[in-house]
Amino acid sequence: MRIICSTMLIIGFQMVTGNLFTSIGKAGKAIFLSLTRQVLYLIPLVLWLPTLFNNPIDGVWWSIPLSDTISAITAVIILLSSRRKLHME
Repeated sequence: MRIICSTMLIIGFQMVTGNLFTSIGKAGKAIFLSLTRQVLYLIPLVLWLPTLFNNPIDGVWWSIPLSDTISAITAVIILLSSRRKLHME
């Protein structure tokens, strides 16, 4: 539980960013942000990380917070790149 809960705060940011894009009518960006966490990052990490750990189960558990972190970074990049269009300067 400690491994999974370690990224609860940053995944909240990613979810709020996805909801922001949904609420302003940018469904494509919202869908992309939603897919990054569960599909684009988690599935490859679940398949790849167990090969790096002595205990493959540890790799599976660590893939969850790692995908959350990478998807939150992706959300920050998309949000910052959309700042001008959102009038957030």
